[in-house]
Amino acid sequence: MAIAAMLAASVSAQVQAPDLDALLTDVGERVRQFYARAVSLVCTEKVTIQPVGHNMMPEGFGRSLEYELRVAWEKPNDGDKPEATVLRQLKRINGREARPGAEPQCLDPRAVSPEPLALLLPSNREDYVFSVTGACRDRNRAALILAYKSRVEGKPTVTTKDDCTNVDLPGWTKGRLWLDPATHDVLRFEESLTKRFVTAGRLVK
Repeated sequence: MAIAAMLAASVSAQVQAPDLDALLTDVGERVRQFYARAVSLVCTEKVTIQPVGHNMMPEGFGRSLEYELRVAWEKPNDGDKPEATVLRQLKRINGREARPGAEPQCLDPRAVSPEPLALLLPSNREDYVFSVTGACRDRNRAALILAYKSRVEGKPTVTTKDDCTNVDLPGWTKGRLWLDPATHDVLRFEESLTKRFVTAGRLVK
């Protein structure tokens, strides 16, 4: 009976485990379809920036920003990678209408930044290592977790202008995506650094 139960569990696991290549192909196509729809949408992005001390407690006044956000999806030319970017237009600062030409502060989001799900496009997948870590539930619905990690760790670049330090860590990211098991739509996205990075006494996590 014990052997039979073990065999049944093994068969069940094999049936439930998706083919990784087929899964990535399907998820990439769903992301491409999302970009095709998203170019016609405009949404509001609200960002709160709160400085913290070494004890991780709030330090000083926070900054509240409101943006008009769009996704730009450009079809590639021959030999080029498709580009998906996020475009932001600042509308309000701390509840007040932003003045024309308002200068962004150090930690404010960039006006143009890569769209995070672009890593799932076929032209970008070779830069990452993917794995299926199992099934779970997210907000009371079934989900499948797809984990990823940058394949190559690049050299950090640190630039400083006035009192603002910008750190670029290419290939230092890892993350997880919660997928709908039936449609393979992305339900949730989570990303972090693979390890800590310290520069000029500042810790980047």
